[in-house]
Amino acid sequence: MEDPNRQVQAVLFGLKGVILADNQIDRQVTAELLQNWGIVLKPGEYRDIFLERTEQAGFFELLSRRGRAVNQEIVADLVQRKHVLYRDRLNREIPLVPGLGGCLQEIHLRGLPMGLVCSQIRAEVAEILTRCHLQTYWHTLVTDTEEALGYGLALANLQKKIPGLTPGSCLIIASTYRVIKIAQNLGMQSLALPTLFPVHMLQRRADWVVDRY
Repeated sequence: MEDPNRQVQAVLFGLKGVILADNQIDRQVTAELLQNWGIVLKPGEYRDIFLERTEQAGFFELLSRRGRAVNQEIVADLVQRKHVLYRDRLNREIPLVPGLGGCLQEIHLRGLPMGLVCSQIRAEVAEILTRCHLQTYWHTLVTDTEEALGYGLALANLQKKIPGLTPGSCLIIASTYRVIKIAQNLGMQSLALPTLFPVHMLQRRADWVVDRY
């Protein structure tokens, strides 16, 4: 018999790799910035360093590996420059993960509340959602915060609206090992999309893996 505490009653989404198919843009602007330092990313280095860390931690780690002088001021400047380049690319076109719209509509029709969690500032997230006509789906929107804290806050927000909602009845749609681990730590279920990592690697970590929405 299925555990009623594990039946999905709410769904939480991230942004990168879950809503935005922006991996190529992010990789390109990161590489452009580093070329100004005379640094060329090695094969696999972008995925290993930047996908599983915050922007700040990623730049700090890479510069340290290259033996460069690095401090918080240098890293903050790189993050800001990358943000400007990234935003410029998104202003031209916002790439969405294929099938996202149909998935959101289906979840909505089933009456399941949805939340969105990301580290970007709220005004920029709101602009992206409005431009893509996705702004009406969300029962909670947690932005401008570290992911581990953000998913906990999103759960707490939904619990105020859904009596009896438990962590185990919340499903996180994930694209990184980091978010899958957050789901495990919070007692939530995780479903992974292979937008950033291959299926066989995600299968070792997530509760479910699908090849597309």
